[in-house]
Amino acid sequence: MPAYRKTVLMTAAFLMLVCSVPLFSQSGEANSNEPVCFVKGVVGDVKIHRIKVRREEAVSNTAGWTTVRVNMALREKDVIQTFAQSEVRLETPDGSVIKLGENTTLEMSALKYKASGASNTKMKLVSGSMVTNVKKLVDKKSSFEIQTPTATAAVRGTIVELDVGSGGLTEIKVFDGKVLVAPAGSKSFVAVGDRQAVDIAPKQKKLVVKDVPKDYKPRSTKLTGEDAVKRSAAPKQKQPVPVKLTLKLEDAADTINSYAKETITIKGVVTPANAKVSVNDNAAKPDSHGVFELVMRAPADTGVFKLKVVASNNETSETVLRTMKVAHAFTEVKLVSPVEGQVVKAPSVLVSGTAISGSKVNIGEKSINVERNGAFGGEIALPDKEGSVKLEIQIVDSEDNAVWFIRNVTYKKVAE
Repeated sequence: MPAYRKTVLMTAAFLMLVCSVPLFSQSGEANSNEPVCFVKGVVGDVKIHRIKVRREEAVSNTAGWTTVRVNMALREKDVIQTFAQSEVRLETPDGSVIKLGENTTLEMSALKYKASGASNTKMKLVSGSMVTNVKKLVDKKSSFEIQTPTATAAVRGTIVELDVGSGGLTEIKVFDGKVLVAPAGSKSFVAVGDRQAVDIAPKQKKLVVKDVPKDYKPRSTKLTGEDAVKRSAAPKQKQPVPVKLTLKLEDAADTINSYAKETITIKGVVTPANAKVSVNDNAAKPDSHGVFELVMRAPADTGVFKLKVVASNNETSETVLRTMKVAHAFTEVKLVSPVEGQVVKAPSVLVSGTAISGSKVNIGEKSINVERNGAFGGEIALPDKEGSVKLEIQIVDSEDNAVWFIRNVTYKKVAE
């Protein structure tokens, strides 16, 4: 056979082999390099970080962070991020919809679709907020899982809202269905049903399911502006401004360190100014400029707690989560030093003990402040002359309730 004919036949055979590669592997799974999720809507600044780049895309240098466009395809290991006042809506082949709010980072961990119709979807919500409307999974082998730094949620067809705040603090709300939720790394799942919610703090082991407030309006998977109705004949009216909530916390931007039952102040600004604001279900009334301030007590127990600020109007609602770390505080009034009849070798004595935070300890003209944790201590001068001294110690709280202690102390110099 002539050499050129052998070359043509070999080339043809090679092309037939290349073109015959199936879209699904022998196991029936879609190639992980194939698009399995699509961008259906974008508002504002949204970026995607692509770990794996197909050969035909390499020449355009699409690796790294790229601006997201409508109808862009997403693949496994892609990371999508929204910035301030930005949103994005995604859709999977089975019709499930995912909406990411502003300042959100999501990793498409696993996106596998088999020829049989079974699917395995796994996403990691690193930070921010998302709303999902997951189509009912009819195949028992199918799964739709959302992970956060502190929780795992297994969804089989429902509407779920997830918010990840500082330190991974996660809040999950469920509507129209049921979701199984477990702390990160645990297999102890609890069922969260319709209009129920659960909060998962770092290192939390036991989950407590609670009801969503009756007046809470679920967030939509539609982007801002998509619900607006165009009226050509009617005069144009200003659309309500979506609520954008910002907080300026006196203690820390993300974490409030407090002691048990201590008074804390939450300050912030909300737009529009007529929006309703609440802090852990306690109402805060904004002024005409949207500025609000709420004074509240820290929990009586020690531990890590959620601080939830919710702003809402007739159109939408926004939730900001913060972490509140509450340390132990002494509440018992106790004089530790000096003890009755104590002998000191210098003309001073330590006065120390515990009382309610904010109290004053008075010894004659000398005053000692009680610290935030309820402890106090300070040196009190004694007369230079040796002998017995009677100390009258008064502890007065912020409501002028007083307790008196009498201690007799003897000053005796050290013999040389």
